[in-house]
Order: sequence, then C-alpha cells, then structure tokens
Amino acid sequence: MINKVKFRFKLRPDTSAKEGGKYIYLYANVNGKKTFVSVGSLVPEKSWNQKDQIVKPGIANQRTINNKLSQIEAQINSLINRADSARKTLTISDIKNIVNDGGNADSFYQFMEKEILRSNRSKGTINNYKGRLNDLKKFRPDLKFSDITTGLWYEYEQYLAAKGNNQKTISNAYIQVKVFINRAIELDLLTVNPWNKIKVKIPKGNRQFLLADELEKVELFYEETKIKKHKSLLKAFLFSCYTGLRVTDIRSLTGLNISDGWVNTKVKKSGNIESIPLTNKAAALLPVKMGNGIIFKFATRKPVRDYLTQIMSDLKINKKITFHCARHTFATRCLELSGDIALVSNLLGHSDIPTTQIYAKTGIRTKLALRDKWNEADKKPSA
Repeated sequence: MINKVKFRFKLRPDTSAKEGGKYIYLYANVNGKKTFVSVGSLVPEKSWNQKDQIVKPGIANQRTINNKLSQIEAQINSLINRADSARKTLTISDIKNIVNDGGNADSFYQFMEKEILRSNRSKGTINNYKGRLNDLKKFRPDLKFSDITTGLWYEYEQYLAAKGNNQKTISNAYIQVKVFINRAIELDLLTVNPWNKIKVKIPKGNRQFLLADELEKVELFYEETKIKKHKSLLKAFLFSCYTGLRVTDIRSLTGLNISDGWVNTKVKKSGNIESIPLTNKAAALLPVKMGNGIIFKFATRKPVRDYLTQIMSDLKINKKITFHCARHTFATRCLELSGDIALVSNLLGHSDIPTTQIYAKTGIRTKLALRDKWNEADKKPSA
C-alpha cells in the first residue's frame, strides 16, 4: 500500500482574526480526501512567506512558529513512511492528530505524560510512573519514538548504575518504561519493541513474613502496649495479617465494607472488588459499633516503617518487617493451612497463580514437617 498524501501550509484566505493577521492552516489531501486544520499560530499576512512556507523575520515568535511547522512536516513525512512500510492506509484523522499535537507526536515524553493522565492505576503506581518520567528527562532531556532502541536501554542502565541504584531499582525502571513502549505499540505509534530482546536481571524478592510464634509475640505486644501510636499501627497491621489486605486498602476501609462476617472492598491496585471472610481474630479488631467512617487510623508511611522496626527489635524478631509483610504472613499461613494455591491466589486478588507461587517457596513450616516425617521414617526398623 502506497499512500497518496499532499500537504502545504497556507494562510486561510477567507478568515481574519480579531487581533489582526491570519491563522496558519495545513491543507492536506489524504488518499483523495481533503481537509484543512489550523496549526494554532497567528501571523500578520505580510510576515508569511508562502513560497518557502515559513514566517519572515520581524515578529517575536517567528522562530517558535517555524520550528513548529518544521516538526509537523517532519512528523507527517515520518508517518507516511511508517504507514507505507506497514501497509497501513492513512486517514485525515492521522494527519489532524499530528497537527493538534503541535508536531510533538513523536515525543515519547509527551506520550508518557498523556498516558499517565489517562491511567486508572493506583496513586502509588502513578507516582512511580511520574518519578520514572522525571528521571528519564534528567538522563536525556528529549526522547523521540525513533530513539527507542536496544542501545538506549543499555545507556540508561549504565546511567542508573552510575547513580548508585541497585539491581532491583534498575529492573523496575526497565519494567516501568516498557509499559509505555508496549502501549505505544498498541496505538500503532511503534511497530516493534526493541526492548523485548533485552534480558534484564530481575532479583528475586526475599519476602519476609512472620512465623506463627512470631505472630503470637506481636499479638501479645499489641494487647499489652500502652503506646497509642504503636497500638493503632499494630491494630491495622494485625488486621492485614488476618485478611491479606494491602495498607492502601486498610487505610480506606469503612464500616460500609464490612457485612455479615465479610470484608468487601474495591482494591486500589487492581480496581477489582474482593471479598474476604473474617476470622475471629480479624473480627475482634473491628469496632463493636460499626459506623460509616474510617476504621483504622494510623501513622503515615515513614513513621510506620520506623515504628515496626522498633517493635520487631524489642520483640527480638530479627527480620526486616514492613507493613506489606503482613500480607505475606497471611498468604504463607493460608497456604500452609490449606495447601490450595488457587484458593490463596483468589484471596490475595492475584490475576494468575504464578504470581502466588512465590509463597509456596516460603513454606518453612511445611518443609520442617516434611523433614520430621523423613526422620520418623528413618527411625522405623527395616523389615
């Protein structure tokens, strides 16, 4: 398929702006269909050079307008070449989109900004995307789709390593940027993903969780402590240990989410509605009189980390425990009690079982029980 596209910039002859002057328009014929669309720039008629399709010197924004026109022209030509290579038929809308973007349709950063605004992901994920975008701009102030190559990743990887980032942060950067590359492919802004050829080492997480006896220590500390900030935090932390809810979902939990012995909540990370049955211990942490307000009120992120570190130290639990470890505790305990990985996957709200399988690797109690069975078998006299 060879697209037939002709276009030129002109001043629209039949209209004049109230401020004086005329708007520059793009006239285009795309496979036999004609259109004209304003580029949004107003110039005095005497300052327009129709032959060269540029603004003459003498007005304040002359260079800015000419740069915009040059970018639009380059983007249209690039679009035509990509469409011809992919045997895709262009439409008038394709041309209009480039003009409406002011010639920045090839800006990967502008694309990321728009996709972040459209995203329905959690606040934390969106903040991570914004942080990645800001870091990319420090690495390279301008980035076009044509710059997305295998070599770009290796340059960025070296940049991240030189700044002292660990392998987990580097692998997260790869995953985050690749989200937008894949999205660009979905929208036909890229034809292939050169990063698919790259193998990035993704470190296996050491998912800390509390063993049953460690959890009992925390429960006892919660009952005995008189420190209000520790009491309110551990109340929410233990509720997560008993339900597997993330800290973001517990912070927004209200009486409206509790019904007939179940927690029903819309998970912020996935947007899905999850229903989890309340154990006796979980139900005991809820108010006797359930209102419609927030149930658990506790410290913000950094104090939570500091408080938990202090509490675990006091309890002689030699583990780096974060609030999210409560979810790991719930998952591991459920798996050990049931042995049903599909059920645990459903309780955690995972989209697939492989995501849950990491907890199967942490079944210390199960492994020890198997060892004991081996030892018992070895003690039996042979026939």
